[in-house]
Amino acid sequence: MSRIIFCALLFAGACVPVLADVRIEGIRAELLANALAHLALDDEPCDAPPWRIRERFAAAPDEIRTSLEALGYYDAEVSSRLETGGSCWSARFDVEPGEPVMVRRVDFSMAGDARDDAAFEAVRPDAELQPGTILSHDAYEQFKLELLDLAAMRGYAEAGYKTSRLDIYPAERAADITLHFESGPRYRFGSIVLRQDVLTDRLARSYLEFGQGDFYDEGELNALYAALSGSGYFSGVDIRTLDPDPAKREIALRIDLQPGARFRRTYGLGYSTDAGPRFRMGRIDTRRNERGHQYSVDLQASPVVSELSLEYRLPYRDPRSEWLSFQTGIRHERTETSASNGVDIGLRRVLDRRGGWRHSQSVGYLMEDYKVGRRRGRSHLLVPGLAWTRLDASDTLRPASGERQSFSLRGASQSLGSDTSFLQAALSAKWIRSLPGAARILARVDLGATWKDELAALPPSVRFFAGGDTSVRGYDFESLGPLDAFGEVVGAPNLAVASVEYEHPVRPGWSAAVFVDAGDAFRATEFELHTGVGVGLRWQSPLGPIRIDVAKPLDGADGKPRLHISLGPDL
Repeated sequence: MSRIIFCALLFAGACVPVLADVRIEGIRAELLANALAHLALDDEPCDAPPWRIRERFAAAPDEIRTSLEALGYYDAEVSSRLETGGSCWSARFDVEPGEPVMVRRVDFSMAGDARDDAAFEAVRPDAELQPGTILSHDAYEQFKLELLDLAAMRGYAEAGYKTSRLDIYPAERAADITLHFESGPRYRFGSIVLRQDVLTDRLARSYLEFGQGDFYDEGELNALYAALSGSGYFSGVDIRTLDPDPAKREIALRIDLQPGARFRRTYGLGYSTDAGPRFRMGRIDTRRNERGHQYSVDLQASPVVSELSLEYRLPYRDPRSEWLSFQTGIRHERTETSASNGVDIGLRRVLDRRGGWRHSQSVGYLMEDYKVGRRRGRSHLLVPGLAWTRLDASDTLRPASGERQSFSLRGASQSLGSDTSFLQAALSAKWIRSLPGAARILARVDLGATWKDELAALPPSVRFFAGGDTSVRGYDFESLGPLDAFGEVVGAPNLAVASVEYEHPVRPGWSAAVFVDAGDAFRATEFELHTGVGVGLRWQSPLGPIRIDVAKPLDGADGKPRLHISLGPDL
């Protein structure tokens, strides 16, 4: 009773038994690990019943020999010793593994339609099953299963081994492998029953990149599952293959789709020294109608930037990778260098490309009232544009490794109704790489160039500024760039900023960082390098990564360190 009470006090019954000392000498690495995995005695505690200890000790030599045979050692000798005195028993086994059995001959052949299937071209017994290697039963069985699995994935429903034999000659230290694989015919997709009441049948079936009569391929089913699950229309996707039909050589499918929640709401909080506290909320209608149209409203508010945007989105041609969206929004921005109120209306076509790239083509109309320095103005711009973006990270909040790249090209022309003409290109990239000890190195670069004779005719949303939390730390937000006659920053046609940061964990959830940022927003050949260096602290808070940095400008007017605080994902 006292022991039960004691165990209950140890974290509500989590009483860990003390295991006895069981040692195996004479073997190492894979042989030792496999022997311990087979040894039932190794799991017995000090207070195990004596009869069970004796029983498992007697069986231990055979267990060790069996474990070694699986790795090609058929002539092992095992001596054992059991000691039961003192507070706990102990056992020791001395093993002489002997010479291993080597693979002498491998007779492998493949018959059937798989011989002409490109997926099977490289399928041959791997390096562990070549003549002259130590026999491994696990490698032998694994190869057999992998070949059968591949055949099943490719639609060879009748595949099997005509001959499957492993002949072992312990006295000769040799083993012969005979594997004659017969794939049989490759089956095709049969009837495809699709059951759902969310989209039109035509739209739902357009997610299928295969049809009845095409060769069966499980990879196609995996891609279909991912596309349907990621579409936002369905909460449940069930794709089932029915029993193969040998007469027709077909495999029929049944696909059941459950509707997802129609409305989704999102909320977000953030903070940075550049923009202050930031609040964001959104609402999306994920399936406004059976044609797959979607509608969303997003609101963002902060002391520096506030905007309201609306988007109407619909699938276009291939719903897996292409859609159209109509967008409109209003935006208010006020910084130390500029102020603007803008309204934009636009149409965008988005296509998902190979390699994770997303390509967009857009045309938008922008009307913006602005003040930059002492100059006020109003712009009316019809802006066509192209953009390519790519995000590669399993976790965008704090990935061990990942990257983000974007490139955009946009412009306007007076001949198309704009107040002025310009052409602008922008490149932004960030890379995160893991280092030993859970450390990370982060690098980013932002480049921009504008071809325009007179910058004063452009609104601040089309100009470049540098300095701040996500630019060159150590300098105030948008404080770097060309000055007007009154000494006020007015933005620039060009931008070049780069940063390198090293981050090292100091305790769970916390990291320290050192960094250097450099760059400028500039006219033509007036580039002036501004550099900030500093240290920082990172906290993985429940709201997301919080970054606290102290940076010193190396060429600022006062040279005083500045505090930078930001909350948000790393990519």
